[in-house]
Amino acid sequence: FLFRENFKSQMWLPMISLALGSASLFTAHGEFTQAILPSMKLWEKARLIALRSPISLHATWLTGASLLNLNSWAALSQKTLGFQVALGFASAYFVAAAGIISSVKRGDPLVALVVAWTLAALSSKTKENCDVKELPSSTVDALALTEKVLSNILIGTAVAAPLSRALNLF
Repeated sequence: FLFRENFKSQMWLPMISLALGSASLFTAHGEFTQAILPSMKLWEKARLIALRSPISLHATWLTGASLLNLNSWAALSQKTLGFQVALGFASAYFVAAAGIISSVKRGDPLVALVVAWTLAALSSKTKENCDVKELPSSTVDALALTEKVLSNILIGTAVAAPLSRALNLF
């Protein structure tokens, strides 16, 4: 309903809806994480982790989508080019930090991997077909490189995150 052409001038509306969906799913994600106790049998832990996985995937995707909508809002609202560039960099750093913190704190590598995938896709799109045609090529290259580097950091986090939490779970 909110992604219809009629709402294009009000991109903040779908952005808020996506962010609220993300927040509610991450709350459920936290409940699943809390349910995985050190005293549980391995099978019970594996079952809860498997049940948590689709929530991880969808909650993380909603977070990225809400930030993309925020950036679309800035572009459609005709914010200054400087504001749009700053928001693009800030969004990349914010989603990377959120992915790292969530993955390490909850021991869920899937969160970091979804953010890494999102940033890698954005990096490729930024480099090959940036939506903001007025940007100098050096700015486009810097944003694409930032997205790619953050993506690689998140892949490393996905490997390290389960180790940090696993010591407490077993």
